[in-house]
Amino acid sequence: MGTFRVFAFLLANMRSIVLLVNGKVREYAMFVLASLMRWAMNIAAAERELAERTKRFVKAELKRADMTYEKLAHRLREMGHNETKVSVANKLSRGSFSAAFFVAVMKAVGRETVNLQEF
Repeated sequence: MGTFRVFAFLLANMRSIVLLVNGKVREYAMFVLASLMRWAMNIAAAERELAERTKRFVKAELKRADMTYEKLAHRLREMGHNETKVSVANKLSRGSFSAAFFVAVMKAVGRETVNLQEF
């Protein structure tokens, strides 16, 4: 079987995509590109929504534990994480933090299990 090569060239008029597949030219309408862009936007929206829900979950857990950002940062430092009140506040404000940070926070507030249905 010959080498399968795909080269995509976006035409200057932005009306079609030309694919070179095994030496044959295939043209696809812009709806293919538009579909891919919508798909990528949907993924991005889903990721933003999950980040927002995770942020709200962490803040709710802190409130349940009656824990301030300062106290959380202190507990995280005791656990070996280099966090300050400001770094914790920034992460929770943005809603973008690592899974390791999430697990450390859950451990710091005394949460032993997390049910994903709570998200």
